[in-house]
Amino acid sequence: MFFAIRFCFLVLLGTLAPPLSTCQATRDMTILAEKNSNRNTRPNRNSRPYLDLPLDQIAKQIPELKGIRPTTDQERLTTILSQTAVKVDELFNSVIDVLAQEDVIRARLSPSGSTSSHIRYDYLIVHHTKGNVRIIEEYRTDSRGNRVEQVGLDQGFSLTSGFVLMCVHFASGHQSDSRFRYLGQQLIGPRNTYVVGFSELPEHPSAAVSGAWGNAPFLIEGIAWVDEYSSEIIRMRTDLLAPLVQIGLDEQTTEVSFGEVRLSDESQPLWLPSGVTVEAELQGTKFRNEHRYTNYRRYWVSSKIVVPN
Repeated sequence: MFFAIRFCFLVLLGTLAPPLSTCQATRDMTILAEKNSNRNTRPNRNSRPYLDLPLDQIAKQIPELKGIRPTTDQERLTTILSQTAVKVDELFNSVIDVLAQEDVIRARLSPSGSTSSHIRYDYLIVHHTKGNVRIIEEYRTDSRGNRVEQVGLDQGFSLTSGFVLMCVHFASGHQSDSRFRYLGQQLIGPRNTYVVGFSELPEHPSAAVSGAWGNAPFLIEGIAWVDEYSSEIIRMRTDLLAPLVQIGLDEQTTEVSFGEVRLSDESQPLWLPSGVTVEAELQGTKFRNEHRYTNYRRYWVSSKIVVPN
């Protein structure tokens, strides 16, 4: 069977409120687990957030930090978080419906060999409002326009999604749910970036996994690369803060690159995912999903009116 991990955020018009038990805006990630798995007897290892480590040790864990100009001075952090929150809030408060071509390569890795598959979807980011609540949803459709939930579960693959909402940790209404640390500056391509680490507080998890054992928090830590001039997040990496022993999820790393998308009928550019890599180790098996997004365009809902004879 599989467990659906649901990240829940309530998006109010004009602001972002803290998560509620009933989800109005969600990002889903589905992972495989054996039927009736009960692994809560396995001891959880003590995890130390990499925010608490010396920067040279963080760099050993995060190879993407190669070339960083490190700092221990936290004076800039408040300004960076404030300016980044403005951009993230703008994204969610002015989101429009868009459609992209998504190419996914899913791989299951093992010492005896690897298996992989490639599949193409239309990837939709849509919203609607209910009262003062803005509902943001990401999902896939096939070539016929039919909604696709999970494909390949019977072959041992999983399909990850929900990457637009990853930056919500930096929204003004959610920054209190995490700790932050300014790590330094780094050149990413032609862009100079501020590098900011974050770690979710145990009392404010963004997700949970439910099962016969009850609810298990899905806590993450991560790093964001914020453009020094535009305050847009151009790259993010998140890691599982502690293993989910109840289902045997030992590790999970998600890396997202965001790119500028310009639509002909929009004056302001959008910053949306261009490439994503998800690596996970589940019950001794390693999985890797690669997602590539191209050809973003506005999504219009069409309808046909049939006039009776």
